[in-house]
Amino acid sequence: MVAASVSALLLLWALMLPKDAALKLQEHMEPKSVAKSSPQAQDLVRPNIKVNFVVGLNHSSHGAQDFVKLKKKANFTIGSNRSSSRVRHLKRGSSVLNFLISANRSNRGYRDLAMVHVPTNWGHTMEMLGLGKDVHQDDGDIGGTLSASIRVLSSNILPREGKTSQRSVIDELKKPGGEVWAEMEPQLRRMSSVGCDMYYTPQQHWPENIATSYFRNRNVFGVIRDPYDKLVNEFRMQVMPFASVYAGVTRQQVSEREGTMEREEPPYTGFGGIYDRCDVNEFLRLELPKVKKNPYRANCHFVPQVEFLKGENAINLPVDARKLPESFNQLMDEHGYEFRMDDTMHNMLCPGLWAGSLEDDVKGMIKEMYAEDFDFLCKTWGYCNRNEMFCMKGMTYMCPAEE
Repeated sequence: MVAASVSALLLLWALMLPKDAALKLQEHMEPKSVAKSSPQAQDLVRPNIKVNFVVGLNHSSHGAQDFVKLKKKANFTIGSNRSSSRVRHLKRGSSVLNFLISANRSNRGYRDLAMVHVPTNWGHTMEMLGLGKDVHQDDGDIGGTLSASIRVLSSNILPREGKTSQRSVIDELKKPGGEVWAEMEPQLRRMSSVGCDMYYTPQQHWPENIATSYFRNRNVFGVIRDPYDKLVNEFRMQVMPFASVYAGVTRQQVSEREGTMEREEPPYTGFGGIYDRCDVNEFLRLELPKVKKNPYRANCHFVPQVEFLKGENAINLPVDARKLPESFNQLMDEHGYEFRMDDTMHNMLCPGLWAGSLEDDVKGMIKEMYAEDFDFLCKTWGYCNRNEMFCMKGMTYMCPAEE
């Protein structure tokens, strides 16, 4: 704790140095003859990582502009310690600064989180909480947030509104200390290269400029859910029939733009159809083979969750859905946020459905197609029984009514 405090004071002091003093500090820090594998060289890497990280965040100050010159020496020092895991990670970064910041992504308590909206994994709830809003069903925050989001951000309602003006409305909606996460961010209200809304698209398919602007080398979190439970609730969302309540996008609109209108016709629709009788098994029997051919079908709602755990901006802080709301609340507490989840937005239709409603042939399809998701749950949290039908009793409308 003392060492960390001293380092922080040194960094602040360094950023205030005039040009001449900064250059003298550079000469003082220059390693004369240090063995590449020596403990001294390894120790020298750490302060330089921290210095560059702070400079990157404070590049607008005059002291920082002068102090940036120290980066070249820091780069040399890092290069002399090629055996470190942090240095190996450098090869994957586009710049030294990005590497240095990513090396500090695990720091806690700095309000340093960016959220990824994994479809049907409580993304809408977390987006509202990030704005500092309440999600109690009888609270006016829900209606106000939905109204503002649809009115201002839906491109088919106000196509001439620029992203800057849209963001200003969201900023007005956001309470002090709030965060604009995922779907609330206007620059994510566009189509991705795989044909989905950007906010539902795995991050590796985002344009580099948008990813850089949104993530800003912050820690990335998202909820990861049991595949059986997720797919049942995906069906319930299709029944509602919204693709996104915040953007005012319906299932039919998604079907039209994807050219998959069979989901809007019998046997899916109509009296006694799949949606009407809440037949999750028949729905998945029809849909999963099509998803196998095109994983981005239905606005990326059926993409395996592991896809959101890949790439430069992968989720590095997965939130365990089984332990919601405690798992979310703990993460917020560890990173200095006051947001707390004590209620969620829900899929209200077909409330009797849960993972136990799935029939054996459908479960077999899910095991095959989402094998990597099951592997992740097993390796990360020890949920290794692929025959377990989990029910989230801590959440309302997630389990069948008790007898």
